[in-house]
Amino acid sequence: VAVMPAAAGPLSEPETLGLLLEDLAALPAGLWYRPAPAYPPGRPDAAWLQPLARWLVGLSLDDVTESDEGLPPGLGRLDFAALAEWKARSLEVAIDVEPLADARLLRFAVDALTAAGFD
Repeated sequence: VAVMPAAAGPLSEPETLGLLLEDLAALPAGLWYRPAPAYPPGRPDAAWLQPLARWLVGLSLDDVTESDEGLPPGLGRLDFAALAEWKARSLEVAIDVEPLADARLLRFAVDALTAAGFD
C-alpha cells in the first residue's frame, strides 16, 4: 500500500500523514510522492518530505512550468538532480506525464532523468 499526500486537508500535513503511516505499520505501507505539485516554492518540498522520508517508497515524476504540470521531465523547471538524491533509498520511480503527442518525448524524458542521476 502506498499513500500519496492530499492536496488539502489533514493528510496534506506531514505530521498527520506520519501518524497515518505509523498506524499502518503492520502492513507493507509507505509513502508515494509526486514532487510536481510542490512547485512553485511554498508548497511541499524536501524540507516538507524529510519527516516522512523513512516511509518513502516511490516517486511519480513529471515536470512543471509556472502554468503547466504533467510535462515530460526536462521540459520544465523541476530540479531532478536534487530529486535523484532520494533514489539511493531504493525507490520505485514512475514517469507520470500527460498523454504524449510524440513518443520521442518519452525518450527525451528518460534521457533527462538519466542525466540528472536517475538510472
